[in-house]
Amino acid sequence: MCLSNNQDPAVAQFAQFQLDLGSGKNLPADGNVNMPRDLYLHGATILPLIQHIYPTIQSNPHPAPAYFINCMLLAPRNEDVHVINHKIIDMFHASPTETRVYQSADSAIIQDSESDQIPVEFLNAINISGLPVSKITLKVGCPVMLLQNLSTKEGLCNGTCAIVAIMKRWVIGVHVIHGGVLDTQMTWISHLSLEPSEDTEFHFTLRWHQFPIALAFAMTVNKSQGQTVDHVGIDLRVPSFSHGQLYVGCSRTTTRQGLLLLPPNMLGTTNVVWPEALLIPHN
Repeated sequence: MCLSNNQDPAVAQFAQFQLDLGSGKNLPADGNVNMPRDLYLHGATILPLIQHIYPTIQSNPHPAPAYFINCMLLAPRNEDVHVINHKIIDMFHASPTETRVYQSADSAIIQDSESDQIPVEFLNAINISGLPVSKITLKVGCPVMLLQNLSTKEGLCNGTCAIVAIMKRWVIGVHVIHGGVLDTQMTWISHLSLEPSEDTEFHFTLRWHQFPIALAFAMTVNKSQGQTVDHVGIDLRVPSFSHGQLYVGCSRTTTRQGLLLLPPNMLGTTNVVWPEALLIPHN
């Protein structure tokens, strides 16, 4: 948590609000917490939240790269993040020459050999956390996030964000964002062969041939840890489900005015706190 002007009483109050979320102070047995109403955005769809966090996302020409450094959209689940990113990339303006769709070449590995027993359509439909989707649309100027550690020495780690600048068939050129600053030097990311790091529910090993990136207009709350920006919107239509998730999301912003929540209704949202995971006494 990094708040601006922490000598201001209003800022101190917001800091205490965030700390209470993290500690689960006064949390009812059902885990439902009533958030301040001025943080709520009314709407049944994600569109109002997109328009609030990215008000000029549909502008022509598209927003400059710095536009995405101080804004983020969050959601608890990967599947919701994929939907939001897909919607925003369709809204994001780019000419046909600045747009490219990359379809992965997926294969099933059975007993150390590629097998043709599994339909390609089935393989393409599988989404595994931490690995890229089978089909990704990129446009020059859009934000992306690395999903693999490519070079820790150069700061190209899982979770690093960047802005797409050049797209070729087997490589893409990006400007990496380090510490809230856009690197002017071009970084090249190659098409890779990727496999899940953990066992899956399938009797085969899925191998992707794809860029190790994801669109980053929106990201999961967990992926946002360690980042601080001016404007944060959190899609809570599906509420948080793991310890500290709501606190992490709400503490990504530097000011109360920079936080906006989209709940399923005006009755509050779920705050999951496990007292045994905290290092302080739980009241």
